[in-house]
Amino acid sequence: MSVNLTPRQLQQSDFAQTVRDVLDETQLPPHLLTLELTESSLARETDEMMQRLWALRNLGVGLALSDFGTGYSSLSSLRHFPFDSVKIDRSFVEGIDTDADQAAVVRAIVTLAHALRMKTVGDGVESARQARRLCDFAQGDQFARPMRAELTEAWLWPDIGRAA
Repeated sequence: MSVNLTPRQLQQSDFAQTVRDVLDETQLPPHLLTLELTESSLARETDEMMQRLWALRNLGVGLALSDFGTGYSSLSSLRHFPFDSVKIDRSFVEGIDTDADQAAVVRAIVTLAHALRMKTVGDGVESARQARRLCDFAQGDQFARPMRAELTEAWLWPDIGRAA
């Protein structure tokens, strides 16, 4: 499960403890949770923020840099932050079938991420061909349209509702 974080959440000194409490309450194994941060949320990097990111990483949750390529981070910052994965922005993914330059950018991001021992996630995948061209993981309308939380369970496990 992936959850988007806001810059405000990262400013909370007890945020890692809050995440730990939620994991304990829900009994969700930490490795099944990925917290996503946008590049723009890292624009004001501070020692406190880095400590919070490492505290989250030490809980065992995944950390993903979302909307990669559209924000303010430099390539060198990728090795500085404790990210497990890079989420390639949909603006890069949408043209990989028709634009050789777009495809080259995506290949370069994937190569860089893998060299830094990170997984890649393609955002906005709308065709099977796009899904095949991306490396590790993909999300988008090719798999499912956005849905409300109460519909997600029925979509994931359709037979549970009928068995009751």
